[in-house]
Amino acid sequence: TFNNGLAQLLNGNTDGALNTVEASDDKATAAGYYLKAIIGARTKNMDMMKNNLKAAVEKDTTLKAKAMKDAEFLEYRTDSGFTSIVE
Repeated sequence: TFNNGLAQLLNGNTDGALNTVEASDDKATAAGYYLKAIIGARTKNMDMMKNNLKAAVEKDTTLKAKAMKDAEFLEYRTDSGFTSIVE
């Protein structure tokens, strides 16, 4: 489930978290995409981060403001690809 994937991520298991989310019913929800964007950010996978964040905000525009404040994306706040998604 999504929560299992989140727990794995919080315990540092990014690969397990990604696999769990991808196998869950939440893989194509705003929350699922947002979690996969965080996994991308933590693993320094810019394409994964941007593609999933874009999908997340397309499904739920309130995630734009959340992403701007989210510490997970701190180092990307000046990246033009990131800002084009959240602004």
